[in-house]
Amino acid sequence: MPTYTIIVENQSGQSQQYLLFQAPPEKATPLGKVWSNVWVQTGGTPSPNGKQNIRITEDIFAIAGTTPKALADGVVVTESDFVGPVTLATGTTPGTAPTIGIVGGNPAFDPAPYGTTNKPNSFGIAIKPFNKTTYPYVIVGMGKYDATGNVVPCLTWSADPNVKYDITPDSTYYIATGSYTPGDVLDVTEYGAKVAIPFATAPAGWTVATITHQSDGTYSKVEWSKPPGQQAVSTKSTGYDV
Repeated sequence: MPTYTIIVENQSGQSQQYLLFQAPPEKATPLGKVWSNVWVQTGGTPSPNGKQNIRITEDIFAIAGTTPKALADGVVVTESDFVGPVTLATGTTPGTAPTIGIVGGNPAFDPAPYGTTNKPNSFGIAIKPFNKTTYPYVIVGMGKYDATGNVVPCLTWSADPNVKYDITPDSTYYIATGSYTPGDVLDVTEYGAKVAIPFATAPAGWTVATITHQSDGTYSKVEWSKPPGQQAVSTKSTGYDV
């Protein structure tokens, strides 16, 4: 996956903090319901001239963790371990597929060498047998860098024992506002005002998406562009490398 940039221009009439989250991966057995995690919350963005530059790097991580209760809207995921950046399977190159088990009461990945998957554009996570009654809230998923360089969950689901998941990431991201904070779980299909940014539909090489948060609370259509060689950054623009 290439590096993407999302530029949010705030013309809503009030200062905004924007949330970034990702679309669930391609549906596949045995994946059940996949939840999106709020991944980045920007600082205050003034109106009408403020904007946010969010840069999404290609690095992807396999993550594992726990939740205090079953995954649901607003539940906070606590990450306990990660592996990566993982390799997505392409051509004759297999994707990374680490194995996870319960160690000291928490999910943990086995050390390298890792297993592999041949599903195109995918990585995998293999789950060892464990007692689901004793450990009902084990989660696994996909992680990305946050704005401070830490690996945080961006997609999570409840882990079942003795299965292997192949995960094919979707290059669609969402921008919204709201009371959620990084780590919170949400259902993108039920979230209110948001804008989808489907990079897969952009012309080849056009990896910059610009949207405007408008005065009526809606968002403009996405404007695609190629990344500039050099670009002056406005004093009212804040950059987030994730």
